[in-house]
Amino acid sequence: MKILVLCKRHPMGRDLVERPYGRFFYLPANLQLMGHEVRMALFDHRHSTTWAGRRHGLEWTTFDPLRHPVSVMRNLHALVQDFLPDWIIGFS
Repeated sequence: MKILVLCKRHPMGRDLVERPYGRFFYLPANLQLMGHEVRMALFDHRHSTTWAGRRHGLEWTTFDPLRHPVSVMRNLHALVQDFLPDWIIGFS
């Protein structure tokens, strides 16, 4: 199954790209270990450097919704059209 996970890049003040943390990382990582194809789309309100690639066994993409709201929607739509997920999960 293909699963797209949407969440903040800095939940609880921690950067998920730099240091995986809690359910925001371990739920998608365990789904990946169970054989699902998982991609992470992280929304960054702190204007950190955008990043895309593979880390900790998952495919990650970061977006800056405050700086580029229209391009975020366009890029997220392109990600969904390219990946065609069976499920989209969101964390806050």
